[in-house]
Amino acid sequence: SSDLTYTYLWSSGSISDTAQVNTAGTFTVTATNTVGCRATASYIVNTEISINGNFSLGNTGFTSAYTFTPDSINFQGELVPPSMYAVDTNANNYQANLRGHDHTTRTGKFMIIHGRPFSEPVAWQQTLAVEPNTTYYFSGWGMGLDSSANTASLVFSVNGNQLGNNLDLTAHGLTPGAPDNWRRFYSTWNSTNNTTATFSISNTPSGFIGNSFGLDDISIGKITPYITLTSNPVTDTQTVCINTPILP
Repeated sequence: SSDLTYTYLWSSGSISDTAQVNTAGTFTVTATNTVGCRATASYIVNTEISINGNFSLGNTGFTSAYTFTPDSINFQGELVPPSMYAVDTNANNYQANLRGHDHTTRTGKFMIIHGRPFSEPVAWQQTLAVEPNTTYYFSGWGMGLDSSANTASLVFSVNGNQLGNNLDLTAHGLTPGAPDNWRRFYSTWNSTNNTTATFSISNTPSGFIGNSFGLDDISIGKITPYITLTSNPVTDTQTVCINTPILP
């Protein structure tokens, strides 16, 4: 009915009648009218092509020039000397002066890296199939893990060519309740005539102190320009485009 008004709640937390997204994923919206009728719909905005970008599967799906180390019970030196990395839930388990948890829940896994001084090895890398003449995004989150100082500066590249600017990280903070200072990188890349591409993340350190960093929620994909929303059988079926309001 045209006399009814609607409220909206997206899975991202937005309450607008439109949602803007820049990563692949499944997004849900619930529309509720003034008499309490409710319809919920979910739709997929293209397909994630990166593998294990949130590290929930552990140390798999990517390569690294660093050396992997597992956790040892009652020991905080697994990441010494520099050039070691782990995939786990708490950076402090691996080195006494490190702090940090995963980007989304603080209980999940992320990549914990003790960066090398004065060198720039690839910390994370995947080679993936891509479609020619297609624009892809490359997104990821980085965080400085050192509790006193941090000089880590991350470089995101495709086929050896840097995208955007460096992602500069900051010191974490020493207290147990110090916030995890995750920072996001986001840029786009056009595949031209490529059918495969190598996506990589490296560090540009400036000294011996403060090179440790975390990586999490790495995402690579393309954005579908159109979506379809199907309401419950008792409501209208609607087809909407991105940036077009869902109207009653």
